[in-house]
Amino acid sequence: MNVTLLSFSMLYMSIGCGEDPAPHSKPEATAPAAGDDTSTGEDADDTGTDGTGADDTGADDTGTDDTGDVPVIDADEDGVIASEDCDDDDAGLGAVLGDADCDGVLTEDDCNDEDSESTEIATDADCDGVLTLDDCNDGDATISPTAVEVIDDGVDQDCNGHDAITCEGDRTLELGVEHCGVITGDLMIYEQTVTDLDVLHTLQRVEGDFGLGVNPELTSVAGLEKLNHVEGYFEIIENNALTSLSALTSIESVGGDLFINNNALLTELTGLSSLTSVGDVLYITGSVTSVSALSGLNSVGVLAIYENFNLESLAGLESLTNTSTLYIERNHSLADLDGLSGLTSITDNLFLIDNDSLNSLSGLASLTELGGLFTVSGNDSLCQTLVDALLELVEGFGWLGESEITDNAVC
Repeated sequence: MNVTLLSFSMLYMSIGCGEDPAPHSKPEATAPAAGDDTSTGEDADDTGTDGTGADDTGADDTGTDDTGDVPVIDADEDGVIASEDCDDDDAGLGAVLGDADCDGVLTEDDCNDEDSESTEIATDADCDGVLTLDDCNDGDATISPTAVEVIDDGVDQDCNGHDAITCEGDRTLELGVEHCGVITGDLMIYEQTVTDLDVLHTLQRVEGDFGLGVNPELTSVAGLEKLNHVEGYFEIIENNALTSLSALTSIESVGGDLFINNNALLTELTGLSSLTSVGDVLYITGSVTSVSALSGLNSVGVLAIYENFNLESLAGLESLTNTSTLYIERNHSLADLDGLSGLTSITDNLFLIDNDSLNSLSGLASLTELGGLFTVSGNDSLCQTLVDALLELVEGFGWLGESEITDNAVC
């Protein structure tokens, strides 16, 4: 028997005699998932011309799984798409590519395209930060009203009309100081009728002492903006119309004493924020109500704060880490010493005397060294138990000096 013919007959019988086999059929088409339109063809929910392009704007084709159809956004209609625009709500600001700091000035026209506060070349040709109208030489960035004067080089860097020079020996206002950048001796200004010190506008350094006292009409120290160092002592005393030290913003150090004493209207020390060190005594007495401007001070020979009756706080002295002697006396409104929280070393003596409102010593909790006397007396609001605790602290790190502890509060 023909095997092939038999097999075919059995297959025919298994599907029913006289019936045709089921016709071959194609698989049914499956609709794409809503919002998933990444094909290149046109679909029912695709109102654009290209299912994978940015020109597909169909409202029902915005799902997060649609990887090809990102709508174009240009809210301010300046021709720059939002993702590349400095500010897509401001047509005046264009692409980041041509204006990196997004200040509205193109890179090629900007003095510094990484700084939105910088000037532009059109109005500041040498890009020194001073506008052409205010610059005495807009072709040289080393010359402008804000430049630091180089002493004795024959060039007027700071646009004040002349070079700063070295003035030999001692000087007073009568002995010619107008062009002095450095005074090699002392500078003494006492009992003058000046209202400011603008005549000293080029002065950077005094290599001797600088005395400024008993000038009844002096209201400010304007003119000392460039003074950065006094090698000897610097005293500002009994200038009873003086209200501000704000011009002293450049002074960083005083080699000797700094006395700020009995200037009747001077309540704050604004201007001294750049001061980091005083070699000998910093003596503050009179009408001062705040020392917050001394925030940069980290080293002083002796800190003496005396008879500032309205001074309530030492806030501002937190950077001070060491002194040879701490002398706080007769500051009747001073309640605590918290401003001295950074002080770790008093190499000689501690005096806390007659501060009527003082009620806390926690500001001295960081002390690790005391070399001399421990004197805490006559502080009417300071509990003796707090004094004893401070004494125990200094004894704990090996202090062997003498103490005077009297007339503090019993509580």
